[in-house]
Amino acid sequence: MPNSGKTNYTVTKSYQSVSLTSFLLKGLEKLVDGYLRSGPLVFVPIHPRQHAFQAGKLTESAFHQFYGRIEKALNARE
Repeated sequence: MPNSGKTNYTVTKSYQSVSLTSFLLKGLEKLVDGYLRSGPLVFVPIHPRQHAFQAGKLTESAFHQFYGRIEKALNARE
């Protein structure tokens, strides 16, 4: 991929490198996710408070659960 501002493209330094790391890591992530969902998580379910690998549970739901516990402790003056 050409660098912006370069006028001479006969020199190798005029081009930027293209990295495939992101593409490879995303592919590996899909492979591991598929393995976990079809193998270990079928036979050994995870704890209900675990928010990863569960449909409908996001970072926000983990935050709300955590915030609810803090709020309950503050109300009980703990």
